[in-house]
Amino acid sequence: MHKGFIERFSKGKSMALFMAITMAASNLSAAANGITAYAAEDEVILLTDESEEEEVILETEDADEAGVLAQEDAAVGAFAAEGEGVIADQGDDGYANFMEDTIIADIRFGADRNVSSKNVYDKDNGYGFSDVDYSEAAKGWVNNVYYPRVPAVTAGASNVKDFSDYVAIDSKIWTETESSGYGVYTYETTSTFDVDLYNADYQVEVTFTNPTSSSYTAALEAEDISKKWDIYVAAGANVTESFEANLVDGQLNLKFLGTSSATKMSDAGTTTVYVSEVKITRLATETTGDKPTVFVASDSTVQTYDEYYYPQTGWGQVLSNYFGELVEER
Repeated sequence: MHKGFIERFSKGKSMALFMAITMAASNLSAAANGITAYAAEDEVILLTDESEEEEVILETEDADEAGVLAQEDAAVGAFAAEGEGVIADQGDDGYANFMEDTIIADIRFGADRNVSSKNVYDKDNGYGFSDVDYSEAAKGWVNNVYYPRVPAVTAGASNVKDFSDYVAIDSKIWTETESSGYGVYTYETTSTFDVDLYNADYQVEVTFTNPTSSSYTAALEAEDISKKWDIYVAAGANVTESFEANLVDGQLNLKFLGTSSATKMSDAGTTTVYVSEVKITRLATETTGDKPTVFVASDSTVQTYDEYYYPQTGWGQVLSNYFGELVEER
């Protein structure tokens, strides 16, 4: 992780009757210093000249394409000086200073750009590729508990190939169903791209490209959670997809995947996707509300039942009755 990171953990309090309640009053924030704006305003309004008592308006011509690209390059340069990588300086306090959405990383993949397969994950830099390998067999059922495959994760980019302005990322994907027939597990041997960040809410934009003559379908995961799937990338096309991710462990793990219908490892073929850019935006800190929100996570016993089922109710359905008149049940 970056130096100066402060890990903070909020501990929930359990209530009686085995009710698992997680209280989340999100006050996630961080600091970004020296981030250069991506585009200038087309019109600049100057203050009134009091001596002449008239307003002066200065109109500027639209910046040409070269000028815009130069500004973007300057913005990326602001993310890090020589040897500092591609992640913005987020300051020493990740919780107090993000008052607006701020781009904190613009990762441009390729041999001629700022990140390639040579950038394997390194704690000092705070970003890079890691290899994820699921080839070791599952332990299976032990004392009535099923143990699935566990990945071997190492710093590396064995599934990444460099091209001038993009990288090709290979993956082998398959599912396995345990012997009872109820548990279906998906495994993905690939290379992830990992970024050390403050625990907060982020928007991630991923740009796929397709230098081949055939279309392909891609998928995106963050923190091993499927975020986007059935992403169609036509031959010669560029496709940008975005999603939000909530970070709780100090590291954002991104998977760029193909698709597969294999049901065992031996049948899993290699799929390839092509990625040119990842842009990460730290979302503004949510302001504290007038009252806290209680999120209830449980099974079907917590649900809200229709009137038809009365007097049957879920315990979460009636929980608000115990918090006073100013509580709203949603």
